[in-house]
Amino acid sequence: MTGHEGSWPAGTPCWVDITVPDIETSKRFYAALLGWRFDESAPEFGGYTNARLGGRAVAALSPPMPGEEAGAPAWTVYLATDDLDALDSAVTSAGGEQILAPMQVGPMGSMALYADPEGAVFGAWQSGQHTGFEVTDEHGAVTWCDLMTSDLSAAEGFYGQVFGYTFAAAGMPGMEYELAFLPDAPEEAPTGFAAKGPDEADMPSMWSVCFHVDDVDAMVGRVQEVGGSILMGPSDFPFGRLLIVTGPDSETFSLLTPPQG
Repeated sequence: MTGHEGSWPAGTPCWVDITVPDIETSKRFYAALLGWRFDESAPEFGGYTNARLGGRAVAALSPPMPGEEAGAPAWTVYLATDDLDALDSAVTSAGGEQILAPMQVGPMGSMALYADPEGAVFGAWQSGQHTGFEVTDEHGAVTWCDLMTSDLSAAEGFYGQVFGYTFAAAGMPGMEYELAFLPDAPEEAPTGFAAKGPDEADMPSMWSVCFHVDDVDAMVGRVQEVGGSILMGPSDFPFGRLLIVTGPDSETFSLLTPPQG
């Protein structure tokens, strides 16, 4: 269990959220699956609702904005920044695309949305009162975020230029996978970069989120009981035992039980 106070180091995954067509259905699903409880949504924030574990913020759900064209629901990973305006310039200079221009979210902080040169969408967050994850690496909380990309070298160049990441091979059998490191973080960021394999060639480049669970095998039946589906696993890999699933709106995410001991 890892609690966190204050802002996250620049470049670190610091928050995840998802826009869903029926927020009450999604609340029930994630409450039953991961134990989340939800704040009352404030009308001034468009129904955006923080999820909590033991009173600590872990993620958020949101309904579509009025008049917004509904796309396929997907989890968005936000990377921390200390200077959103400077980051905005860095992203476009490195070949990224601005999707949503930097905007102030009341006293909570500032956000923007981007796509990297391979089309993977990510958010940027500059903390105000809302600093991002208040807990990680416990049952129901985020434990890892990674990028599946069609061009691993290009992705490393882009994120290295924008955020200062450096990379080291993770030694994953059968795939190219790199761990990301940041100069202001004492260890690797909870981040990995993976090259798409032949079976994934038709998938878009994308960021994904992984939630910690105490017993991933026990979650197989639970996912299906509460309205989700199993895509792959559970299976063992060097960082634990992994299950890839979908939620009530076919959004993809993973569940991970790290190695014991």
